Amino acid sequence: MTTSLPPTGKFPAEPNQLERAELAAHLEAEGVTPPPKPLESFTKKELVSMLKSLLGESLK
Repeated sequence: MTTSLPPTGKFPAEPNQLERAELAAHLEAEGVTPPPKPLESFTKKELVSMLKSLLGESLK
């Protein structure tokens, strides 16, 4: 197995978006799942949609 880690085994302090995307793809390929999105970061529309799916469409 080869990795694209720097020789020191450490990642840059602030990776750019491309590096983050590559890292995320590599971790997903290895079976690592990302943590769930915090509830505070969802939009009102997303939260309402989730509540409707949990409680059923009877809320219309």
